[in-house]
Amino acid sequence: MRLKAVSILALAAALLAGGAHANDVLVYFGTHGVEPAEVRPGQPVPEKGIYAARFDEETGRLTPLGLAVGLERPTWMAANPAQNLVYAVNELGNDGKSDGEVLALKPDGAGKLSVLSRIDARGGGTTNLTYDARSRTLFAANYGGGQAVSFPVAADGAVGEAVSVMTDTGSGPSPRQKSPHAHGVTVDPSGRFL
Repeated sequence: MRLKAVSILALAAALLAGGAHANDVLVYFGTHGVEPAEVRPGQPVPEKGIYAARFDEETGRLTPLGLAVGLERPTWMAANPAQNLVYAVNELGNDGKSDGEVLALKPDGAGKLSVLSRIDARGGGTTNLTYDARSRTLFAANYGGGQAVSFPVAADGAVGEAVSVMTDTGSGPSPRQKSPHAHGVTVDPSGRFL
């Protein structure tokens, strides 16, 4: 099995698995969650979490598999192909009252995910994530708190406690931009800068 990153509709990570067909890929969707008021009358409210589907690379067909793991406000995901893991964030704490989380999730090959580790993101509104295999480090951007945070990845792929937290300061040109909001983290091709 090998892990492969894919972006389809929602921010997703995909696990290439020997499924029903050789071209099938398990695709995971971070749904951010749906509130009851956002659902049409008479429709069921979907459970909050990450959903799975089987994607046929040859035909483009998606076959829903349902809820992979229940989580509050999951958004961005990143793949760790070497260890067959998916990393995810939840975007809790945009209100400044709590922190988001960074999770390591283990696929079972049939679409379900189990939590390997769950770590405080050291800031609110964790909205983006990138995994650097060279340094075995996971980086997260906290939109609500304006931080870029680094987390070590253990030998088993679990995420360790934050080792670096950089908080930006200042405001934007609009009155509504009273504080910084980190939107993303990317490691440059040399691996020296974030």
